Amino acid sequence: QLWALRPPTKPHTPPTRAIVTKIYCTLKHQNRHATTMASKSRDTILTSHTIDIRTTIESIREQAANIQ
Repeated sequence: QLWALRPPTKPHTPPTRAIVTKIYCTLKHQNRHATTMASKSRDTILTSHTIDIRTTIESIREQAANIQ
């Protein structure tokens, strides 16, 4: 029987650590942009929005840390 000749296959597991590292680096980069935007802005509305952006980024970063 041909199926007996095949080597056993391992279930495919995604490289979660590499994915989480990439997500973490991307979020770090986006957080840096939001911080720069907030520090250079003189508009209070824009500053308020960047604070919301940074809060959301931090929330996503915590969720990514839970994947590991």
